[in-house]
Amino acid sequence: MKMSISQTAPKADRVGIAVAAMVFTGLTLSIADAIIKVTISAMPLSQFIFLRSCVTLPLLISILKWRFPQVSLRPAYPGWAIVRSSLLLSSLLIYYASLPRLDFSIAAAVYYTIPLFITLFAAFGIREPVGV
Repeated sequence: MKMSISQTAPKADRVGIAVAAMVFTGLTLSIADAIIKVTISAMPLSQFIFLRSCVTLPLLISILKWRFPQVSLRPAYPGWAIVRSSLLLSSLLIYYASLPRLDFSIAAAVYYTIPLFITLFAAFGIREPVGV
């Protein structure tokens, strides 16, 4: 029987590793955004998104299969996975389309407001306690 990642993940709190992962993610996203801003005029936006997915998806699947071999990659709730994927695709298209028209510092500042929206949604949308 296949399990979900939440059923197999260790229960110990590893805040340091989580913070390091978020910082690394921010670094890689910043580098990717800089590359896209510089080269966006040479290639259609949809092609950037497609190529990004072609690189990311096999890498992500490989890491998940290596780290969690007993976990099914099928979503527990396919409808919500489709909604989330559609929202993510929309946000990427809009964000990347705005990059050529904005200074990189402004685009980065706007992008880094995302944690504020996540925190507000957690507190008021799903009533999750928010702490420091």
